[in-house]
Amino acid sequence: MTKHSEHLQWIHDRIVNVYGENKDIDFLIRFRIIIADLESLEEAHEEVEAKIVLDNSGSLPEPKYLNKETGKVQRLFCEETLIPVWNVRYEDPYVGNKGEAVYMTVSAKDEKDAKTQALACTEFSQHITPSFYNARYLTAFKAEGNYKIGEVQYFEGDPRL
Repeated sequence: MTKHSEHLQWIHDRIVNVYGENKDIDFLIRFRIIIADLESLEEAHEEVEAKIVLDNSGSLPEPKYLNKETGKVQRLFCEETLIPVWNVRYEDPYVGNKGEAVYMTVSAKDEKDAKTQALACTEFSQHITPSFYNARYLTAFKAEGNYKIGEVQYFEGDPRL
């Protein structure tokens, strides 16, 4: 299979040799520049493909990066480099219309830090009545699945209860 740059070069040569266009006309000069750019991109692409080696499962190897703090090459997705994501919930069954709940997703080092960040957020804490605040209704757990960090969700209680 020929490369795209080779095919474009063939078109260029055909325009010059078969149709008799002057090779120094503006659009053919630009055409040669495009061909040269494409050739360099194709060469770079071939180099990258040559460096990628599939592991035994047939998938690509995990990407790595240079950690500027340690100066070492590390896995991109590992426990040491990822900051955990927490869902923080304040759910008081006695306040409001038969219970209310507010949830927030934060990235924090631990459960305590997650709770602190959530309470510091005005959008989260505005749904908690200070006079009825009870720390036992504030919980944090590691987020799973899809989430949007910083999103606050508020749910009013069910009046049928």
